[in-house]
Amino acid sequence: MPVTRGGSRYHPGRYALVLARIPHPRRTIIDVRGFEPVKGQWLNAGNGVLGSVEQAREAFAEACEPYLAPPAPKRLPVADPQTHLKPFVDFLKERAEAPLPFAIPALSRYRIVIMGEAHHRPRYWAFNTSLVRHPDFARHVGTIYLELPSHNQGLVDRFLAQSRCDPNLVIRTLRDMLWTGWPDQSMFEFFPAVWPVNQGLPKLAGAEFTAAMSHTWGQPRNWRRSLGPLDAWPYGDDWESKIRRRQVQRSLQQPELITQAAERLFAALRQADYERYRNGSNWGTFLPEGVAYQVDRHFDSWVARVCQTFSRNPIKAVDVGTVFQNPRGLPAVPYEVTLADGRVLEGTLPFTYLPRQQVWMGMQGMDWHLQHPLPDGKPASVKPNPAAATP
Repeated sequence: MPVTRGGSRYHPGRYALVLARIPHPRRTIIDVRGFEPVKGQWLNAGNGVLGSVEQAREAFAEACEPYLAPPAPKRLPVADPQTHLKPFVDFLKERAEAPLPFAIPALSRYRIVIMGEAHHRPRYWAFNTSLVRHPDFARHVGTIYLELPSHNQGLVDRFLAQSRCDPNLVIRTLRDMLWTGWPDQSMFEFFPAVWPVNQGLPKLAGAEFTAAMSHTWGQPRNWRRSLGPLDAWPYGDDWESKIRRRQVQRSLQQPELITQAAERLFAALRQADYERYRNGSNWGTFLPEGVAYQVDRHFDSWVARVCQTFSRNPIKAVDVGTVFQNPRGLPAVPYEVTLADGRVLEGTLPFTYLPRQQVWMGMQGMDWHLQHPLPDGKPASVKPNPAAATP
């Protein structure tokens, strides 16, 4: 995917932020990637996605705050540090172990050992490499799980099975990951460290060893999102579509699900912070958790229209009608929104189900920002087109 360079911001010697605009037909997506200096080199310090350049600049300012002024003390100074720390020092003297001798017994004692990951830090991957090369590692471990998309598992299998350590398959695996870049040199070097260990396994009485990628419910490229409900696995790779269809059928038997979702959506519009979101720049957090709405296009303009309209002409009443199945097979509900000056916004609001978030989302039935402006002082009706969506 092409990425438009968006510039960078820099705090001398401490922190750098690179901004890139990711092209999208309906919304603004800014990739925000931080870097920190480690031993003379700038290392990836993580990334995120924001909805505007203004938000990215605010994020940079927040990240630099610890460098601009010393943080306020969180507690009073300790009068006698040695006495205060003595129980902790005694505990470490009695119980502390080096990382490697601590980890190996855990691998032999438990069927699953989960290790916290330190992203982009060579010391973390150096420890992983020393762990794999330990003579007892292969005796206790059958599978290594890494945080990578599952659709390239075949490349990893071929790399481990080949007669010579050719890293080209690893390069292909890591290259087809996150389009804005994520893998680093240390992660890459871990794979060749595993290869010779795997080659020697047939001598260990039939032990089996594979490096497996993390399972993402068969959805490559979606691994950054939440894995979704725990009951998704019986549905296979197409779990989202199957769960969505099941929930749509359920809603036609239990229409109160849609009525409640519509009421929550309208309540969110009435309770929104109009001043904060009036220019639409912070649209990503406009709706609270558990409430969702999708416009046909330009969500930021929709947020601005809602805030600017309802701040000066508040919603007086909302009437939600009877749920029905629209021509696309989606549950839909008619509505009337009466404003303080007497004008009425009238339309039909279809809903679809989001399996990952486990919420009902309104679909394009309130795209008031795409309608012609209402004449001031006169009651009017607006009837947006139903969403062109399938269950």
